[in-house]
Amino acid sequence: MYQRAFPAGPYSCWDGRQWRYDAVSPDMAALQTAPSGVQAARWRGLSEPPPEHCLTCRGHGVVDHGDDDASREPLIDPCPDC
Repeated sequence: MYQRAFPAGPYSCWDGRQWRYDAVSPDMAALQTAPSGVQAARWRGLSEPPPEHCLTCRGHGVVDHGDDDASREPLIDPCPDC
């Protein structure tokens, strides 16, 4: 679960390929299965602790490499260890 900047969010889940539909709360975002209409919004950290599965991504399935310096786009990759 992540917080995302306007015009997305404020909460959304990353499914490893795309952002899921945006919601007003973490609980509502967890229920969404359709893709969000805004895929390129800035995002920040998990809104709640992830389950302790993989030591690399902590069970979230993606790895955050920060933002690209030139484009300011988030650099998110699938976890190599999941």
